[in-house]
Amino acid sequence: MNLEKQNATEESKIMAVIDRQDTSVQVIDEISWILAKHPGVKEGTDEWKQASQEYWELYEVFRYLSDVASFKASLNNIEDCYEHAIKELDELELLQIAQPNIVQRMAFVHCVTVLEAFLMYAARALLNHSTHLKRFHANKSKFLQNKRVKELDEAHRLENEYQDPIYYKYHVVPGQEDLKITEVTFESREYYKERAQETVSTLTFHNLARIKNYFDSVLSIPPDWPLDDMLQSLIDTRQDLVHRNGVSKDHQKIAIDSERVGICIKTVRHFIVIANEDFQAEIARYSSVIPPV
Repeated sequence: MNLEKQNATEESKIMAVIDRQDTSVQVIDEISWILAKHPGVKEGTDEWKQASQEYWELYEVFRYLSDVASFKASLNNIEDCYEHAIKELDELELLQIAQPNIVQRMAFVHCVTVLEAFLMYAARALLNHSTHLKRFHANKSKFLQNKRVKELDEAHRLENEYQDPIYYKYHVVPGQEDLKITEVTFESREYYKERAQETVSTLTFHNLARIKNYFDSVLSIPPDWPLDDMLQSLIDTRQDLVHRNGVSKDHQKIAIDSERVGICIKTVRHFIVIANEDFQAEIARYSSVIPPV
């Protein structure tokens, strides 16, 4: 058995630990699994102990893979990203009372980071919808450097023109000893979407022009968000705190107290709420055509 087939077989063993019922995933209890995988083994014997150890090793691997999969799935769900951002802002509000200055500064910086991360993951998640992915491709030169544009054009060409398999996947078929082989092409892999999302993950969304250019280009209705002097001031202050240790470009010391942190949290929360409403309306607009993520 070659390495790829061996890995596929090991993965199938891991998935054998779980039992899919409806849309949920439930873990089979230890005894049921042992009796199913090792019929005839007697409880209390060395064989039973070995089977039990095998079960728990596979169980831990599955739980890890399940947690990773759930986390990755949450990053592709704008509502999950929104709830996480709001939760972080709620926690930051607890840092406004009787905290050292360094803690206030860290809270201010993280507040702006919450905004940037929410916009980046929302921008990335939108590309799971084919309509938004097409808009991204057509308008990418408005918010990406020329090098990135060329790389994505090449990815788009490969997905649409190169039909030969790029690798093979092996699957276990219940009741069959041989593994099923599936060809994977650039198209079946959704190569362009993959590269587009990777590119968005490298972008920073603390530039108001980029925020406007990106979402004006990708959303069907250009959003009317408060991309104003207040938000720019918060971003500039965050840059001063992170890159110049609290000193402005004109060499003035930046003072951060609980009041400024509170204003930052309130401003960011207001922006995120408005943006999420537009994102949810945009997703609902295409839900009859494209299944939600």
